[in-house]
This record gives sequence, structure tokens and C-alpha cells, in this order.
Amino acid sequence: MNSPEAVLLVGLALVIYAVYRGVSALGRGKAASARYLKMQTICAVHGAAPGPVDMPGVFNLAGVGFLFGLSNQFTNAADFSSRQEKRTLFFTLVTARFPGIDMPLVTVTRKGRRLAFMILDLPMIQWILDCAEVNFAMLGNGLVAYAYRGDQGGPLFKPGEPRPVTGDGSELELLYKFVDGFGEKIPAVLRAEFAASAQ
Repeated sequence: MNSPEAVLLVGLALVIYAVYRGVSALGRGKAASARYLKMQTICAVHGAAPGPVDMPGVFNLAGVGFLFGLSNQFTNAADFSSRQEKRTLFFTLVTARFPGIDMPLVTVTRKGRRLAFMILDLPMIQWILDCAEVNFAMLGNGLVAYAYRGDQGGPLFKPGEPRPVTGDGSELELLYKFVDGFGEKIPAVLRAEFAASAQ
């Protein structure tokens, strides 16, 4: 098996494999770069700059599992991934602060939203329903809104449940829309009941 032809075939196969890997990596890099550039454009319109994301004290997002990988970070947006059982889940998030509010932890996900509606008024409920792909968690004055982009290792949702949002960066528009509308629709009773103490 050590004939020159066999060695040549193995060498040729290794070169072809290396070229394939290089071209695949280049394609993935271009796609990632295009996503980052689109995110950068959308984030700039909403006042975000490249840099560490301002994460409120909501790190373990309900229903998402353990947050372990932040990437493509901007001051109020980022991509993140988490592990749930044998799956890796991919999300996009946008954060916001609402000064003067000190909320206990509230989470609303596409699964099991009904309990959280108890403290929200009808305009806020309608807003959440209008932005059905968005999940959120709020703690203190910090809000994290996030959207599920897909996974590796098996589907997160059962048939008939909402599908992942597109992962090309345009989901940031939906998240910023949600955050802006959320801030406008915070009920007065909520601001009064959970007012932050004077410093």
C-alpha cells in the first residue's frame, strides 16, 4: 500500500479536503461578516455601537437554558447561544433600561405567557401578542428581549408552535420595535407599584 500511486492518491485526497474546508470556512466567514454588517447598520440607527452589551441582571433567561455564548456584541444588542439538553440554541437579543422602575423578575416566553399577563394591562398584552416572536425578561429597570433563530441537535418547538425568526440580522428590527413599544406601554400602575427607591 506504500506504492507511489497510493501515496499520491492520499496526498491528493488531503489537498482536496483542505481546499474544501478552506472554501467552506470562507463561505461561513462571509455569511457571518454579512450578518455582522447588517446588525451594525440596524444597531447604529438605534444608538448602539460595537462593544460589550449592557446586560441587565437577567442572565439565565427563563425557558432558554444556560446562556453561554455572547457574540456580535453591541452596546444594547447581541447574538447568544445556550445549551438545553443536547441542543445548542441560537438567539438574538436587545436590551433596554427604564429608569425609575424596580421590578421583580418577570419573564414572558412564547410558551407559557399567561401568568405574566396578570400584571400587564390590555395595551401591553396586545403589544406582546403583536410581537409574537419576541420573548422577554425584566428585572429591576432592565429588559432583555430575545428571539429564537434556530438550533443544532433537534427542534426546540413542537409542530404547530411558532417557527424561528430569520437569522439574517433583520430580526433586530423586530426586537428594537418591541423594546421601543414596550417602553411606551409600561402601565402607570406598574410604575407606581414597582417604583425604584430614591437614591
